[in-house]
Amino acid sequence: SYKYETYEPYALPLAEYVRKYAPKAKILIHNTWAYSDSLVSACGFDNHRDMYSHIERCYRKFAEEIGADGIIRTGEVIERMMNDSIRSTHRDGQHISLGIGRYAAALTFFSYLTGRRAVGTKNVELDEAVPEATLERIKEIVDEALASEGFYYGIKTHRNVPYVYTYKGDADKNPERRLDMYLPDGNSFDVLLYFHGGGFVKGDKRGDFSETLARFYIERGIAYVSANYRMYPMASFPDFIKDAALAVKFVKDYLQKTGNSGKIYVGGTSAGGYLTQMLCFDSKYLSFVGVDSSDIAGYIHDAGQPTTHFNVLRERGLDRRRVIVDEAAPLYYVGVEKEYPPMLFTLADNDMKNRPEQTELLLSTMRHFGYDMSKVEKVIIPDSTHSSYTSRLDVDGLPIFGKIIADFIKRH
Repeated sequence: SYKYETYEPYALPLAEYVRKYAPKAKILIHNTWAYSDSLVSACGFDNHRDMYSHIERCYRKFAEEIGADGIIRTGEVIERMMNDSIRSTHRDGQHISLGIGRYAAALTFFSYLTGRRAVGTKNVELDEAVPEATLERIKEIVDEALASEGFYYGIKTHRNVPYVYTYKGDADKNPERRLDMYLPDGNSFDVLLYFHGGGFVKGDKRGDFSETLARFYIERGIAYVSANYRMYPMASFPDFIKDAALAVKFVKDYLQKTGNSGKIYVGGTSAGGYLTQMLCFDSKYLSFVGVDSSDIAGYIHDAGQPTTHFNVLRERGLDRRRVIVDEAAPLYYVGVEKEYPPMLFTLADNDMKNRPEQTELLLSTMRHFGYDMSKVEKVIIPDSTHSSYTSRLDVDGLPIFGKIIADFIKRH
């Protein structure tokens, strides 16, 4: 498990085989553990912590490469037990013990697969005598380990799900065309699909605040889907817009396949806000993948650029400060459609230069064309700079930006 070269060439073909013949199956990776300190030196490590750190990196790389739905972190649990001075985790230095080692592994599988906490489960008779206090501590460690990975009880989490498939039904191999899904229990909920920012040169679906937002939305009955997309320098205009449209298509198909009649909301911050505006105002991207504008219940345009994006200008060799309205600008398409879904525009009171003025130009153009502006909302978030509010909590510990979005979804 600590030699990544032994994962190849089997990992990806095996995952593709499973997805082809069992498309509804989830692929979970079992994360194993480090050896005891008496054996790790033979493997080239200083101690069990050093070895486990290497093992964990291998498993994460493995899961990312094959687009696994999750990692069952038994190794993390065993590592925490060793660091907690719990003895007898191993029976021979390599394999976990048949007593507390096996018990901890079983609890990890149980909690991950059922969504139930380990704390509160009944103790079972083991093959060795273990103090009850130790058993209770193991349960706490299992819950702590799963929580550290972003596993939330009562939330179905699917990570690195491919949203692009070939005509043969095989998953696209591009690691950027992946999304994370955080789903409530049941089968009747609205979905917020969100695109991260970063100017199309950086950013990730799993930001530091994504799991806090996921928990917040889930508690309000809203599924949260966070998507990556191709970026510079591996992509060029309009690749990232096409990817965003395909992510919307994936969510639509998912709801249909699962019999969910919930509504779809599409949002994004900064570069992600540019993507949502392009999808909203230039209908060809969604139409090309079989999505109608009526399939979208609402858009959240957070600090997106309505003129041609500055890094699209840079791609053309132009000064990024120029204000250009052409086929790469959302503003260019205002007036083409008869109507649009409800929209929420959000900005900081101290946003980046020209962003408030450009947003107001788009809104005034919509007014000029006579659109129903009662369906369009604009919120200026005080004491903020560009996108800084997306990870801010209020005095009650709730995400400020999440509350604004959830209220918008509730109204529409």
